[in-house]
Amino acid sequence: MATIKKWQAALNIPETKYQKWEKEAGSLSVTAWALEKQKIPAEKYFTWAMEYYNMPMLKESFFHNISIHASMWKNTRNQVKWNKYFLPIYQWENTTFAACIEPPENAYKQIITVLTSMEKLNFLWNKIQRLQDPKAMKSKEKPADNVIAIKEIKDDSRRDKTIVTKIYDLFKSKVKTSNMSSHVAVPQVMEQVKNILPESIIFSYTNDAFLPIKWSSSLKVTMSSIPTDQPSIFKIVLQSKHAYHGFVVDNPNHRQFFNLFGYSTIPKHATLVPIFKSSANQKLLGAFLGISQKTVPMESLNQIIEYCMPLSAALMQNTELQNSTKAA
Repeated sequence: MATIKKWQAALNIPETKYQKWEKEAGSLSVTAWALEKQKIPAEKYFTWAMEYYNMPMLKESFFHNISIHASMWKNTRNQVKWNKYFLPIYQWENTTFAACIEPPENAYKQIITVLTSMEKLNFLWNKIQRLQDPKAMKSKEKPADNVIAIKEIKDDSRRDKTIVTKIYDLFKSKVKTSNMSSHVAVPQVMEQVKNILPESIIFSYTNDAFLPIKWSSSLKVTMSSIPTDQPSIFKIVLQSKHAYHGFVVDNPNHRQFFNLFGYSTIPKHATLVPIFKSSANQKLLGAFLGISQKTVPMESLNQIIEYCMPLSAALMQNTELQNSTKAA
């Protein structure tokens, strides 16, 4: 008998009933079968799955204007065993975002998985099947944007979920940083971004943790480092290597982090920009976190990333940076 799925106990399904379902499912995943046949409540399952697998779930509005191009399916189908319950939804360079009801048994490098409902997977499957039409494969495709951001929003049940959205490529911006010292670059960046994000924190990255090294004077720092092994915006940025811009999910990790920076509640908006050694060298040096008590439009991310460009040179000289509660 195959390994019993963890949701069996979590959803209080008797083992005898589960075993019966497994036989009826045959070669089909018992999870897919149980959801298809409505044997387990979808809302309860996905609430559990988001927590257990540490995975976000696509909001329904993601599918309103989704474009799945023929080239994405064609370029990956020989390397990945796609099926009706594990499908590609977006691709950027060598990274593919895939929708599923549970993580695939085989781990694939450079694939980021997100949860979605059976109904939407069926929608995607039908869409991809049409792509295999020779005429569709030759159709003119709209060029994809080059950077992924993750924006948190709420669905009708008011549960925080995640959708993947596209933004413009700014890492090609030609900002000179070689002649800018850390003493100049850091205060300048924090001052420039202040009109968009009133409070900010700059982190260095070492030993799998983010260390706060500079912050706004209004913040009271009482923590030494932020681990990246728990669900948070820091883990998202570390895994995706892309900026996070949007709503902050209310979870224990975020509550603890913002509390240690003097917030009684989680702020309405956060932007977390990873800082790399260079566009060619993706060694992570640190990150810039900007905070606002009001919603910041997606269009502002372009300017924020551009402001952050000098931080690469500054973080390479991070021995010069001293913890300070002085405003930039």
